[in-house]
Amino acid sequence: MGTLNTRQKDRQVRGGLGRLCLLIALSVSVATAQSILRQDSLFSPSMGAYERLLILLPTGYDTSRRYPVVYLLHGLAANPSAWIRYTGIEDYARDFPFIFVMPDAGESWYVNSYTDPGERYQDYLARDVPAFISSRYAADTSHEAVVGYSMGGF
Repeated sequence: MGTLNTRQKDRQVRGGLGRLCLLIALSVSVATAQSILRQDSLFSPSMGAYERLLILLPTGYDTSRRYPVVYLLHGLAANPSAWIRYTGIEDYARDFPFIFVMPDAGESWYVNSYTDPGERYQDYLARDVPAFISSRYAADTSHEAVVGYSMGGF
């Protein structure tokens, strides 16, 4: 029971290396089966400023094909990352070939301000964001949907 001979040590090392190689192979396959989360920004003519948004691309995103787009509108006192933190949206993105777009609208209710001409969130969302998405990503503009909660569902 005391010491291992050379052959036993070699077997243990090879077994350990085999398990390590298997672990690496599994982690690589898991990593490639994940959706891709990107933070992006665009200059919005409607807002007169750069605006930030999150983009969740499907597993196996390929620019040679076109994907339906789902715009996810966050609620009051939240931001686009709420969709990532509080929902299983990344799991859905793995299972469905959609581009999920999460624009930031502050606490605007997604409408144009009557008093501040620099806060034209409705125009930003209806014009600027879709134009940006269709120019930058492989978006199928004939298949779009809007989903929201709280303020985003208003």
